Amino acid sequence: MKVMMLLGLIVAAAMAAVGKGQNLACSRKLYEVAQGTPGSCTLVTIPVLRTFIEESALGFSEPFQSCEVLSASCLDSSCNSIACTPNIATNDWATAPSGNCADTCASIGKVCNAAGTAAIDSSTALESVLSNYFVPFSCGVPATAGDAPSFAGGANCVYVSDPAAYTCNTVAAGGPVCCCGSDCPVS
Repeated sequence: MKVMMLLGLIVAAAMAAVGKGQNLACSRKLYEVAQGTPGSCTLVTIPVLRTFIEESALGFSEPFQSCEVLSASCLDSSCNSIACTPNIATNDWATAPSGNCADTCASIGKVCNAAGTAAIDSSTALESVLSNYFVPFSCGVPATAGDAPSFAGGANCVYVSDPAAYTCNTVAAGGPVCCCGSDCPVS
């Protein structure tokens, strides 16, 4: 219970720093959650979105989606109602530590949208996607032109220099930034 409350406070503090329209980076992991009622409670394992802030000790080793943290009521291990902060995917942006967008999108059960990904055709567009949909990820300095949108922090951010030539199989120089559907706002 103390650990869950602590995570709630961390997420609440992180959300206080997130402006309107911004979302956190979340990864989908398997977690045990309670299901049922007190006296008839079972634990089941399901995929749950967890924020990068909660998982940062694990490093950046899996795909992340853009997500929003909500306030809700959940069940503890005895199926008693408690306050919690579930996360919900908010659009079709995703990123991964390396690779291409075809594989990144497939890893979260979606299909890469090449035109949506190629819309990251400037340093401003890349920074806008990162700062609005993947808090706390950021470039920190202007991105450079390249074959596929990606980020690794610092001077390693890349935007698409030729959107007409971009394909979802283009390997990114760093962590690919991918549109995995039709809902990929750039600003």
